[in-house]
Amino acid sequence: MSLKCGLILLLLIVPFIASGKIFMKIT
Repeated sequence: MSLKCGLILLLLIVPFIASGKIFMKIT
């Protein structure tokens, strides 16, 4: 298990969840 791989995955997932929550608030 690579730590860098985990960090990259987090950087990709976090904005996706945040934008999803914002989208839910708008609609």
